[in-house]
Amino acid sequence: MQQLEFNLGTHFLPDIAEIKGSHQGLYPDPFRLKRVWDKIAQKPFHYSAPGSHIKLGIGQAQLASTVYWLVVLKVAQYQHNHLIPTERGRWLLEKFDPYLQDAQTPWLLHYWGLEPPCFMPSWWWLFNCLNHREFEEDDLRTKLAEFLQRQTDRKNPTATAHNDLRLLLALYQPTGQYSVGQINLLSINLIYSTQIEYFKRSGRTGFYNQYKFKFNQRSVPTQWVLLATAEYADRKQTDQIPLAQLAYQPNSPGQIFKLGEDAIANHLEQAEGIELAFDTNNRLQAKISDSFQHSSNGIPNFC
Repeated sequence: MQQLEFNLGTHFLPDIAEIKGSHQGLYPDPFRLKRVWDKIAQKPFHYSAPGSHIKLGIGQAQLASTVYWLVVLKVAQYQHNHLIPTERGRWLLEKFDPYLQDAQTPWLLHYWGLEPPCFMPSWWWLFNCLNHREFEEDDLRTKLAEFLQRQTDRKNPTATAHNDLRLLLALYQPTGQYSVGQINLLSINLIYSTQIEYFKRSGRTGFYNQYKFKFNQRSVPTQWVLLATAEYADRKQTDQIPLAQLAYQPNSPGQIFKLGEDAIANHLEQAEGIELAFDTNNRLQAKISDSFQHSSNGIPNFC
């Protein structure tokens, strides 16, 4: 499997979805995730064996999608043709939130999914490369397809862009917009859409959706912003980071959670061991002291 490194400051494995399946157009359903997790928590699960989905009482596409989400959210990993838990997966589902019901869990999984290495190129591009506050789906699809064509090994980047965008734009919208019977674990409302009316030459009226990111969400848990900040500093091998970098650089807390400098500062001010101070150029920066303890494997130890 080829690993691509970009000068944008990220790493991801762009062909993992083609090798191991895809989201199948399905949301990460907490009930199916829990059902498959309970299976792999006992022993490695041969998910690709004939009839595996029948043993779990779910559809074949549902199993493929669930395996995909468990891996890209980094709570499970592949071991040959089997699925096994990761360390962070055991922490989440055996200690922090066994039933995936805590309101903080979707934000953590969102972060885990996007932090390097990110296994979803479309997801990474949407949050790290799209800097417009308003955007339309058609234009977005074209730009994403170009990115996938240029930076990944996707066999059909246009189709991938279409399928991924359709799902990702829906993932982060209010739950009332989902189809009946669909439950989305990543329901954190980071995107909203507005239907805009336009007129065709024939005189008939049409509509299109205009999307916007929701910036500076007040509901982002502070502890996950602190985790993202500390791990970002570790990757940069520094303990002093300008606040602007934490807000606007790829893979930063600001890009992942869509937070501006003021919002990030408000979160960091609540942490013992992180000090906000001005540097010699009068730029606000975060100084992370040795007293601020955190894990380097994505598992917070300040919960």
